[in-house]
Amino acid sequence: MEIDCDALVERFLLIKNPLYTFNFPISILVAIVVYGVMKAYKLSTNSYITQILAPLSSLLVSMVLIDMLCRAMINQDEKDKLNKLCLSYMNDPNKKKKMFSEKALDMYDVQNYDGKVDGFKNVQDEQYMNEPDLDPLDREMDTSKHIYDNITTTFIPNPSLDGMKPEGVGSFPKDDIMCVGDSKSTDCNLCSGSGKNPAKIIAPVPGPQWLPQNAETVQRRLKTNNYTKNRCMGEPNQF
Repeated sequence: MEIDCDALVERFLLIKNPLYTFNFPISILVAIVVYGVMKAYKLSTNSYITQILAPLSSLLVSMVLIDMLCRAMINQDEKDKLNKLCLSYMNDPNKKKKMFSEKALDMYDVQNYDGKVDGFKNVQDEQYMNEPDLDPLDREMDTSKHIYDNITTTFIPNPSLDGMKPEGVGSFPKDDIMCVGDSKSTDCNLCSGSGKNPAKIIAPVPGPQWLPQNAETVQRRLKTNNYTKNRCMGEPNQF
């Protein structure tokens, strides 16, 4: 649903002006006065002009002049303020839900809107949602549930994996890791998995500074089960 806040605000301010609200009755009175003046002073002997053309013309001219006058009387600062409130009101998820359910926008509600979104807390010029602080590494929580990235997960038992025991992981020190092309003669390269960075290099992952492990190192890791399994067995605290 597209809503033009600028047009709505201008229309709202015009309707608040009594002169604009009673535009048509005032114009009718002007037309009656014009007719009376022309009749009393006999400004025209043509009855068509006196009874129809002159009153109707004065009616239309009065309505146009009153409309122009009322638009010129609009306070630009108040209009800009209401326009910003209207945009904020439409971005409020709670107000937007109300607006879609009623299929209408109450400008008096917009005028009294304070910009505060229900369910959020204000900190200076910013708003934050009230959410419970969860520590994903808290080990004192219920062991049947684990929090990772604020998502509560529970592992579902898999009958096909029952009775299978996790394979033992052998010893494989990081000092035994060797990389392809690692001559140990330059500090501009990083050997993946070794955890050594004597020159404090800041490198993207992946990046040209990282050297891949050689075939011998990879074979030894596979034999000692030092690699990421293709499926999880048991609870996360076992990994």
